[in-house]
Amino acid sequence: MDPGYLGNFVSGRVRDKKGYFSVKHLTRLLMESHSSREDAEDGVFWSNLVPKKINIFIWRLLNRALPTRLTLSKRGIVFHSLDCIRCEQEVESPDHCFFSCSSSNILWKKIWAWWDIKSPCISSVSALKRLIQHLGSQHHWGHIFLAVCFVTLWSIWNWRNSILFAEGEDIIKRKLEDHFAKVQTFSKLWISSRSHKVQVNWSNWVSSPRKP
Repeated sequence: MDPGYLGNFVSGRVRDKKGYFSVKHLTRLLMESHSSREDAEDGVFWSNLVPKKINIFIWRLLNRALPTRLTLSKRGIVFHSLDCIRCEQEVESPDHCFFSCSSSNILWKKIWAWWDIKSPCISSVSALKRLIQHLGSQHHWGHIFLAVCFVTLWSIWNWRNSILFAEGEDIIKRKLEDHFAKVQTFSKLWISSRSHKVQVNWSNWVSSPRKP
């Protein structure tokens, strides 16, 4: 889906009768948009293999609507520091949070190795969009890997938020967590429950997911 297109499409139309923002309305509009668009290039940004909440999250990411520190600061919210919550080395922009942060980078390398894919140079949302367009336009395994990418991005954001709201010693523990196993578990659970074509047993899924 083209972020600009959806940004215009839902503007002013995601509020309930009382005027409050409604996730339900946004979900309906996104589903209507997805089903009415025939452009394959736009369609690859929606995956039927993951929950709707993940697709909405991806839409927000592509629209740079997630509340990273840099994004919020541009809206006038003042922080004592704009540094990344996990590595504390660079400003927390969307590109840094999901790709160039050392924690995210390590997770992505594990994803590439798991799927036996030569590590692409991805350091931005735009670069990921190009990769997803390529993979999403392919058949079967391309769509499955697209779903895995979506789950990975969602896991990174949840990881970031768990650190943000942690206190004391829990902050360090959260930072040291390895979310790779969670990506494998949730992606297998969601994909298998949404497609009868994906019936890979757990052993093959964690070792060679593309194995017939």
